[in-house]
Amino acid sequence: VVKAVQPLYYGLFFFSQMFREDRRGVLLESTLTASGVALTAWAVGSDSGTYVALNNKDTTNAATVTITGFPFFARTAAVMTLVSSGGTPSEQLGNLGIYNGGSAITLGGQAVALDGRWHGIPSELAVSNRSVTVTVAPATAALILIR
Repeated sequence: VVKAVQPLYYGLFFFSQMFREDRRGVLLESTLTASGVALTAWAVGSDSGTYVALNNKDTTNAATVTITGFPFFARTAAVMTLVSSGGTPSEQLGNLGIYNGGSAITLGGQAVALDGRWHGIPSELAVSNRSVTVTVAPATAALILIR
């Protein structure tokens, strides 16, 4: 039996970042208006700030998303992107992962090691007039933390 970080693990790991260090959160009511892009979104409020998870399932179009209506005055925002490598978005979605004969999958620019170590780094986003804008490439997901 080969123990390896499977692609499904990355999806679970992506969402678990909202609840690291025993954080608790509440699913927030939100509205998503997406035109011509297969995009889903969730917002979670926690003691750490507001998390917004964006999943671009579209294999052709990037999604530029503006997040507005924060219930507080936000000063900072950061994004970590979940990316599967491949020559095309369809290949990215079918990627089995580096330990299964596929190619690298990363969160925050880093793959999860077989021993569970991970050192992903978020990228800063500009906050302007209580809004944040991020572009999510085809076949990728983004986790935004707004504080």
